[in-house]
Amino acid sequence: MPVSSTSKNILFISTMTGSPWGGSEVLWYLTALKALKEGHEVSIYYKYWGDQESHHLSNLRSLGAEIRYYGQPKEDQLPVSFLDKLRHLINRNSAFEIRKKERKDTREEPAGDHFYGVDVVCVSQGTTYDIVNRSDIRELIESLQKPYILIAQFNYDYGFSLPMPKVELGKEIFRKAFKVVFVSETNKIFAEHQLFEDLSKRAHVLNNPFKVINKKPMAYPKSETMVFASVARLHCKTKALDIVIKCFAQSEWKERNWVYHIYGSGPDEAYLKALIKFYKLENKVVLKGHQTDVTQIWEHSHILVLPSLAEGTPLSLQEAMICARPAIVTDIAGNTELVENGHSGFVAEAPSFNSLSAIMNRAWKEQERWQEMGVEAFRYVKENLTLNPEHDLYEILIHAASE
Repeated sequence: MPVSSTSKNILFISTMTGSPWGGSEVLWYLTALKALKEGHEVSIYYKYWGDQESHHLSNLRSLGAEIRYYGQPKEDQLPVSFLDKLRHLINRNSAFEIRKKERKDTREEPAGDHFYGVDVVCVSQGTTYDIVNRSDIRELIESLQKPYILIAQFNYDYGFSLPMPKVELGKEIFRKAFKVVFVSETNKIFAEHQLFEDLSKRAHVLNNPFKVINKKPMAYPKSETMVFASVARLHCKTKALDIVIKCFAQSEWKERNWVYHIYGSGPDEAYLKALIKFYKLENKVVLKGHQTDVTQIWEHSHILVLPSLAEGTPLSLQEAMICARPAIVTDIAGNTELVENGHSGFVAEAPSFNSLSAIMNRAWKEQERWQEMGVEAFRYVKENLTLNPEHDLYEILIHAASE
């Protein structure tokens, strides 16, 4: 049931530091847009990217959000104004609350000096324990003394390691949170195992938003050349696109009629180009760059390949399924909450070359069923996922701010 529409002041903090924008940012961003539309005040605390800043932040600013930065080089900082200092002094020494914000675009300054008047905080974490390693954000939350919600976008099944003092810190932070929002049930289970803590009282599972919502399955491509596609950040440590290229380099694929298109950008672009050249796959494997229109990808592609080593619930998987395309995935995080092996896609038991190679060969042999499997994938997401999860997160934030 919707809560009271009394205006609140909501602070969104993102721990995203690897690139100016990514899939982990969509949930909080759409929630911030909804909050602004509903008449609430919105503040953003985000890494400073200078000229590389995402247009999403510009959009929020144009709608009235206040943007402040961390990680800004000193030479680019603006001095703290006398007015800002006076506001902070008033806030610290009286109950007087100033909501009118004179400056909509300010540079990095002591964050606690400016986020007074906040009613609730939402921390969007790229990985589950970012806040454990961010003393600045912890200190900011502590200074505000307001309820906070954590979003955990990503977690590890393999190779997790957190020193015991940080495990204990993580447990304390999670216990104090109003809610911890996980984007897959599996990642919640991972966190409970890693913290040896029952999180059921605080945890809330909410899938990521969709960029595209189709009312019916998209038409299947008629091309006789089977088009495999990956939509992912070019980061082999988590996305393992290099393993896919190695699979396609095996002898059994030489006489098959296929191409592999990789959509995305990231730090391993040069490495992937070198691998393609090394395996002499220049005519088969193509780096297509970033594509904003998801439907353009799936109009021409038959199947998604998502060989992740770690995930949350991948946007690219949800989007492929809503476009009625099957997927080849690894048994990681939320992947198998969406993909049923042999029914709506194919699941590799582990993110390894042998497992992935075996499942890709199986998928090729069953390609006559891909269209049927894609329709089943479409049906599943329409019936089981929240198509506008930002509405749910918004309600959680307003509830927290109202308590």
